[in-house]
Amino acid sequence: MATSAPTSSPTVTKARIVVVKADGTKDESKSLTCMYNPASLEFGRTATWTPHHVAGKDHPEYSYEGGGPSDFTVELWFDTTQTMTDPAVQAGEDVRKFTKFIFSLLDLSEPDSQDPTKRRPPYCQFEWGGGKHVLIGVVSNVTATYNFFLPDGTPLRAKVKVTFKEIKSEQQLGGQTQNPTSASKARKTWVVREGERLDWIAYQEYGDAAQWRHIAQTNGLDDPFDLHPGQVLKLVPLP
Repeated sequence: MATSAPTSSPTVTKARIVVVKADGTKDESKSLTCMYNPASLEFGRTATWTPHHVAGKDHPEYSYEGGGPSDFTVELWFDTTQTMTDPAVQAGEDVRKFTKFIFSLLDLSEPDSQDPTKRRPPYCQFEWGGGKHVLIGVVSNVTATYNFFLPDGTPLRAKVKVTFKEIKSEQQLGGQTQNPTSASKARKTWVVREGERLDWIAYQEYGDAAQWRHIAQTNGLDDPFDLHPGQVLKLVPLP
């Protein structure tokens, strides 16, 4: 009887949260490998509509004022009831050793590239699946629930809900994009992702691929085609 060759189990890629520095590179000293991958990813986005009352009508008419930033929420589990090697966990240690990093992302501050006298929350990259899910934003809300304790009160298990406000909302699951607009008012920053070019970014931001020269000049790029993932570009309104 013929037998089929054994199949190897797929490698589990752990999700991570890592701070992105002002120059666009990842700060590995400020990173966290998740113990368990999330079961779901939640996205939300709002739009602003301004009501205008019209004489003789019992309901207003609305004008579209633009879309708001996307929110991305993930629920993570941390458990120190047993020893683990990836990430390094010793059974019985305080689980807040891991959750405190996530809370710190609400307090850490970085110089604002637009105004060095001001501070902003750090950009954080959530990455999972070898690049299948890569999102960059700032942490806007963290909620932790501790539900298993040692007799002395040391928490060993936590459910942490983290909400990121994306600094770039076009690319979500599967790299899907939304239709670009022709508005000339651009975002302040753009974090480059794998495979992106200046002409594509210009089309997404300004509705005109030819405006790549404007982006290159704004950022002092000697080679407009030499972009790398994580690079932060300044985007200003067209003259």
